[in-house]
Amino acid sequence: MCRSARAKSVAAAAGSYNLTQPEMADRLGRRKAAHVLATGADAVFSANVGCLIQMGRHLRKQKPGMWIAHPIDALWRATAGRGRDRVYV
Repeated sequence: MCRSARAKSVAAAAGSYNLTQPEMADRLGRRKAAHVLATGADAVFSANVGCLIQMGRHLRKQKPGMWIAHPIDALWRATAGRGRDRVYV
């Protein structure tokens, strides 16, 4: 497990920002995805569903096999003994 150097920066998915400021939201989402990819991680988890959707859109373009999920999905998979099946939101 590792933490992105910019883990606390937002992905611009809060509320209606994607609708009211789509260009800015797109730039911020691409930047957040680049920071995640720079970690070399194979999975990314966020409790913010909007963040998952925003980052997921950009991450899947560059790393289609990346697991993008809510932490509860990861815990459920781990405790259900089913391994790391893809759980996308």
